[in-house]
Amino acid sequence: MNVGHEVVITGTMIDKRRLFPGLIILTVMSVLSVFSSCLKEEGTEPKVDAENGIYIKGKATAYDHFDAGGLMKPAVNAATGNPRSGLYEIFVAVSSEASGFNLVEVINGEQTVYGPLTEEKVSFDGSNGTITGSVTRGIAGEDGGVFRVNESGLYHIVVDRQTDSYVISPLTGLSVNIKQPESPEEDLEVHLSQGFDKTNMVFVDDNIRLGTEEFRIRYGHGDRLEVTPGGIYVSTYFGGEVAVTENGYSLEMKPGGDAYTLPGNHGDLFSVMVSWTVSGGFTCSIFLDDGDYPETMFIAGTGISTLEGEDAWNWELNDFEMVPVHSSPHLFWKIVWLKGDGAIRFAPDSGGTGHFGVEGVAVDDIYETGSGDLPVPAMAGYYMLVVNLRSGQVSVTRPQVYLIGDAVGSWNARNQDFRFNVDNSNKLISLLKLLEGGSVRMYAWQDKGWFTQWWHSEFNVYNGRIVYRGNGLNLEPVGVIPGFHTIELDFINGEASIELCGCS
Repeated sequence: MNVGHEVVITGTMIDKRRLFPGLIILTVMSVLSVFSSCLKEEGTEPKVDAENGIYIKGKATAYDHFDAGGLMKPAVNAATGNPRSGLYEIFVAVSSEASGFNLVEVINGEQTVYGPLTEEKVSFDGSNGTITGSVTRGIAGEDGGVFRVNESGLYHIVVDRQTDSYVISPLTGLSVNIKQPESPEEDLEVHLSQGFDKTNMVFVDDNIRLGTEEFRIRYGHGDRLEVTPGGIYVSTYFGGEVAVTENGYSLEMKPGGDAYTLPGNHGDLFSVMVSWTVSGGFTCSIFLDDGDYPETMFIAGTGISTLEGEDAWNWELNDFEMVPVHSSPHLFWKIVWLKGDGAIRFAPDSGGTGHFGVEGVAVDDIYETGSGDLPVPAMAGYYMLVVNLRSGQVSVTRPQVYLIGDAVGSWNARNQDFRFNVDNSNKLISLLKLLEGGSVRMYAWQDKGWFTQWWHSEFNVYNGRIVYRGNGLNLEPVGVIPGFHTIELDFINGEASIELCGCS
């Protein structure tokens, strides 16, 4: 039974603690004015440098700071298809830790913190196009404590200013919803492919056949989520534009967007990958099954080995194993020290079986794979090698290594303020930076369009050693206390350190 309509949410009395003072709001700006003048106790929270709006903020999310990624977006009332003043939504990973999170209103630098004044579990049975499953719904306002979830996962959070309501809905049953012209629609689930992470969640499934039929991505096996019993809904499906990529398609994931249609008459089997990241929100890629790729890749040669002559080409005497790029089985990377003369080759087997090199000269740091040796750059130093088996190419670039996350107060990828220095004279890649405390995360990057997410090439420092994520699950958090820290990475020996220093 759908008990959602049995939950009565009253909104006729204005309570100074409540998040949204009823129906006196006429425009978005008047909403903000009423918020500021009626509900805020001056001086209760310090001013912040953040854009006006409602933010998700709290240690149970990756948004422990004010972050553009945590700013809620205007939503459309799915019951009418029209925008509704004061209706906002966000998709965010939330952990079950007790610290929870809050809604924080920012108006011209002034902030007000809100929590749940009431909460109630509401179940839906899929009738009237709604999702199937349970959500938490209630009234939000000041003095409400913190919002919490019972299970770590990805959530759809909605607030409606006009009714003071909030909804927290888990993204269960994420699926490809295919519209069949002469048969019932079909939901093909896309399953979580890794453990929970506040910063990125990935859902993948193979062997999904897509043809000329329209399809969407949705959760809960329904098209909409009821925000209030008064007929306010938000969409639980995504649609939008389709872009052609190297080996498939990239799908825009716009809540309530138009259904996708693939160009051409396929009927092919695809792998579907839906990713959510703290800095970029949702993306969806679908790939044709383009064959099996090796799970490993190795390097040998006189340009990299500490050995001389024929021993430098002996695959069994050289241990230069590359790192798989997460979610991209055709890509491998490694930051290495190249000697300034000599050459290298690659092989998917540690014994050198199937070894290959390059042909011709590099164009924009990229070689085509072939039978010849790859000559190393004339200047000795650190370089980042990336092998792309799908395109049949190898790139040789200067390393780019970055910090990201709580410790730097930003989840923006490729932030130049947190880029490491390449110190070839000391054979180190290092950074001296004031860190805010919390978890520190780091990654390597290649800017040729082959990498798509920072965490696909993530690594960290444990017990003085560099540990790579590769295709594995999330790396364990590495915490630092506030202060200046020196981070030194020795990719030659796989050693590293993170040290608090007394410098300023």
